[in-house]
Amino acid sequence: MPRTPVIPPGSPPPMAPYSPGVKHGNMLFISGMLAVDIEGKPVAEGDVTAQTRTVIEMIKTVVETAGGTLDDVVHNAIFLKNLSDYGAMSSLRTIFREPSAGTILHSCRFGSPRIFG
Repeated sequence: MPRTPVIPPGSPPPMAPYSPGVKHGNMLFISGMLAVDIEGKPVAEGDVTAQTRTVIEMIKTVVETAGGTLDDVVHNAIFLKNLSDYGAMSSLRTIFREPSAGTILHSCRFGSPRIFG
C-alpha cells in the first residue's frame, strides 16, 4: 500500500528521522510536535497558551498540505508537563470546530525542558 510523506514548506527540522505527517489512502497521521520555530528553537518558553497555539498552527499546516482542514481532525493526543496547564491549553481546543476524540497525558520526560516547560 502506498504512503506519502507530508512535509510542509518551512517545517521545523525533525528531531529524529521522521516526517511531520504521512498520508496513507484517505487517512493522515501526524507526528508529535513541540512548540519550536523553523530552526528548532523553543517558542514562548513558559507560555502554555502560546505554545499550544504554535503547535495547532503546525498541525494545521500539515493537514492543509495534505489537502484537509482542521475540521477533518478526529483525534488528538496531548502531553502536558504540568496538569495545572490544562485550562490554558484547553481554551484553544475550540479552534477545532467539531469536537474530536482526545487523550491528555501527564508527562515530564519528553523533549527538552526548555521546550516542554
